[in-house]
Amino acid sequence: MKRKLTSILAPAIVAITLLSGVKTTGADFEFNLGGGFLVSPDYKDLIDEAYDDYDIWGGYGWLDLTATGSFIVNEHFSYAGYVDWMFNFGAGDVSFFNSVVIPGVSTRYRFSENPSSGFLEAGIGYPIPSTDSDRYDLDSDGVSFKGELGYEFSENWELSLGYRYVPIEVELYTWGGTERRSVDLGGIFLELGYGF
Repeated sequence: MKRKLTSILAPAIVAITLLSGVKTTGADFEFNLGGGFLVSPDYKDLIDEAYDDYDIWGGYGWLDLTATGSFIVNEHFSYAGYVDWMFNFGAGDVSFFNSVVIPGVSTRYRFSENPSSGFLEAGIGYPIPSTDSDRYDLDSDGVSFKGELGYEFSENWELSLGYRYVPIEVELYTWGGTERRSVDLGGIFLELGYGF
């Protein structure tokens, strides 16, 4: 019940934030799609520990897709609602699929008014994990944060490098019993984005 309520509440908060921006700022709206790769040392450690007696590949990090709707307040500032989808699959002796959906809000500061400009962005969200593994279970363990430094090299294309903190409670099933611990399944990411 807790996970179901959270999965409804987080998108509702994002929607309310975006709608309140429409009423109060009269700002321009932009939509951006991004994709990239996130390297996560804690995720690799989890996969290595859970499947230590199997020969598998695919546990080094996450593929990442992001959809962002931004309100441009002025030449330098914007704020946005976003949804990040981190996913990973493994194959070999066994296969698995893990996913973390993170709805959230962010703000961006652009360094100049030019079409090509560097930017800083910070965001906060709530991770909603899922897995089909029989070796562990995943549950949210708090609020996720992200920070990134990027460059808009045209009116449509941008590239960014950053860090995403994704606290997840892992319930690991071992021969000795069940172990619970909190881990950061986030890490360093590189993302290419396209704006509409």
